[in-house]
Amino acid sequence: MSTRSLIALKTDTGIHAVYCHHDGYIEHNGEILLNHYTQREQVADLVMHGDMSVLAENVYDCEFYRDKDSKTAVYPNEAELFEQLDNGIEYIYIFHKGNRWAVLERKSIYDKGVQELSEAVAQNKRANMRVV
Repeated sequence: MSTRSLIALKTDTGIHAVYCHHDGYIEHNGEILLNHYTQREQVADLVMHGDMSVLAENVYDCEFYRDKDSKTAVYPNEAELFEQLDNGIEYIYIFHKGNRWAVLERKSIYDKGVQELSEAVAQNKRANMRVV
């Protein structure tokens, strides 16, 4: 089973987003985005390639879909982007001005809302720590 996510770049003309089919959870896609896509140009390059099967640490190793329907979607605002959580998307990652990532997780939309990705990653690591 896959963990579906959207990876989005907020711009002055809207929110440009692509679909990622596998490994959308914070421990994978979240950490890759936070640690390897830190500049606006990198995120723009990633989003420009369209929908993907798997996100990788650099855009050249990502597994993009190559069909004609694989393109970047543009949403006018976050509310319309967040509606995609009703369409089987588990996580939405948004790169904002100021080179910062945010995440919205479907299962915690009401208790956590949109979080800074750095904080979500840190919380996740604390929750997964094992006492020896």
